[in-house]
Amino acid sequence: MTVILLLCASSNLKLSELNLFSINNFNEYTGDSRKTWQTINELTSRKSGKKSVTSLKLNGVSLTNPTILSNEFNNHFATIGPKLAEKVDPSNTRSFLDYLTSTDKQFKFRPTTANKVFSLFNKLDKSKATGLDMISARLIPECADLICKPISEIFNQSIIQGVFPIQGVFPMIGNGNARE
Repeated sequence: MTVILLLCASSNLKLSELNLFSINNFNEYTGDSRKTWQTINELTSRKSGKKSVTSLKLNGVSLTNPTILSNEFNNHFATIGPKLAEKVDPSNTRSFLDYLTSTDKQFKFRPTTANKVFSLFNKLDKSKATGLDMISARLIPECADLICKPISEIFNQSIIQGVFPIQGVFPMIGNGNARE
């Protein structure tokens, strides 16, 4: 109910405007952030459609060329960090810890099983593009029965040891590297 009241306050909704169906959705979707946000967006009349930027006014000049727009956005986001860092007062000796508040909430990774990994691999959307690991989403379900146990063991050992691969984990084929 607290979330609903905050939602009403932040979006100028009156509690009487909320229908019972929406409140029940909130209660039903506890723990499912996607469904919760979908309900919030419905209540606040937000459209879920994607919008794209077709023009940008920069230093008084209107830009419409997609390549130039892309480059300007890239430049902005690539340089914003250092620009903001210049504005930080160097005499401020406060640690980032000073800005954190304590909580009784905890986040823990739990060990997984080969069966769970197998199940998740088989739910992968085969129409999605290849990820950073360059492994096709079509290939993984096809060999899920062969790789689910080693993947679950790697994940579980990472949790136990507190060591996580930085570059990624790549399968070895025979005596060679899979990338060769």
